[in-house]
Parts: sequence; structure tokens; C-alpha cells
Amino acid sequence: MAVAGSFLLLNGYHIDCDGRESYDLFMRLFETHAFRFAQLCMWLEEEVKPLPGFESA
Repeated sequence: MAVAGSFLLLNGYHIDCDGRESYDLFMRLFETHAFRFAQLCMWLEEEVKPLPGFESA
């Protein structure tokens, strides 16, 4: 997630949740063998927000 978060920040976005929230979600998915790329995409669609005042170069 660190790489995704860095990429988003460089492009004017951020993941709008705290670390504990994302940790709990991913651990639950991994422990139940339910992690799927489609779930990650849906989660990112919900949690990624534009950075206020960001102007691209």
C-alpha cells in the first residue's frame, strides 16, 4: 500500500482512511483467503480522494 499511496500523492490523490482501518480489512481478507484484486479496486474507488488544492504540473 505504501507504493500505491506514494503514486496517488504524486498524482494529487490520497487514501482517505487510517492505517488501522486498512490493516484490519486486509488482514481479515488474507486470513479468510478472500483477498481478490477486484475487492482491492472497489476499496480504492471508495477510499481514494483528491488532495485539496493540488494542481498537476
